[in-house]
Amino acid sequence: MPQAIPYIAVALAGVSTVKQIQAGNKADRLADANAKLQEKQTAEESRRLAREQKKVESTAKARAAAGGATVEGSQAMFLSDMKAEHSKELAWLQSAGKQKASVTRQGGSNARSQAQAGALGTAANAGFSAYQAFGT
Repeated sequence: MPQAIPYIAVALAGVSTVKQIQAGNKADRLADANAKLQEKQTAEESRRLAREQKKVESTAKARAAAGGATVEGSQAMFLSDMKAEHSKELAWLQSAGKQKASVTRQGGSNARSQAQAGALGTAANAGFSAYQAFGT
């Protein structure tokens, strides 16, 4: 029975190596799924924000018109500034969403790389142990 221990150790190291690689791949897939969800959430938040901004702009125009003002001069400048600020706000939201998704994907890629490095170490140790046990 003691002669079987090195064989068992090598077999367990092989299983551990495979499991580490699988865990890394799973972490990468999970990160990608989370990134896709973040992208969808950002798209929906952007859609809602754009819609709300249009309502605010329309309300401002309507109030100006109801007060008898024409949309020129300071009113036009105000509306122009409002639209510019709304555009910046929307662009920031979209950029931040893309960055969050990118960081999430990078985290998954890093986890996969770490798992692969660990698997390589496990396989190398198993090979060294097998060489010591069976040497030639």
